[in-house]
Amino acid sequence: NGLRRIGGSIRMTPSAQEMRVLLPWIMGGVETGGNPYAYTLKESLLSALVFVNRISETFFYSGCCVKSASFSSSQGQLLVVTLNIVGLTETTDVPASIVAITDLSSTPWVFMDCSVSLGSYTLQPKNFELTIENNIEDRFLFGLTMPAIVTGSRIVTFKCRVPFDSTLAAIYNLTGNLIGPNAATVTFT
Repeated sequence: NGLRRIGGSIRMTPSAQEMRVLLPWIMGGVETGGNPYAYTLKESLLSALVFVNRISETFFYSGCCVKSASFSSSQGQLLVVTLNIVGLTETTDVPASIVAITDLSSTPWVFMDCSVSLGSYTLQPKNFELTIENNIEDRFLFGLTMPAIVTGSRIVTFKCRVPFDSTLAAIYNLTGNLIGPNAATVTFT
């Protein structure tokens, strides 16, 4: 009865410990450094096994990759992360007792302050949204399920609201491009 697409969305307010698990999965890289931690964008994505307990049924989804991740918040509010996930297989009626869940209970992140550096200018937004689109292609070859997850070009966007002042006016009047590995830096505290 048509192609079998496996995936869905998860919306959460993660803690710092949970973000250390999520960021390598989202970006395909590994964690480096130590407080602060760094995560690089890699060409290939890491896959994971996702377990979902829907009270009456439990499910395992294997080969799961993050199609897109959105991080958003306003000053003084919780950080909200929305993951759009694509998987390869689904197994139903799995006993919930076989899953060992690690308790990562700690306080969720609260967005208190942010600075954005564009060239020599610094802005301090009151809210933001950062989106990473991994552009996973739907490739169904000779079957009803995807045999593998294939990524395309990655797109990263950042939106924020800042008051209009002389700094913002100067940024709008730039004639050159802010292109390069250190052109824009975002720091959250």
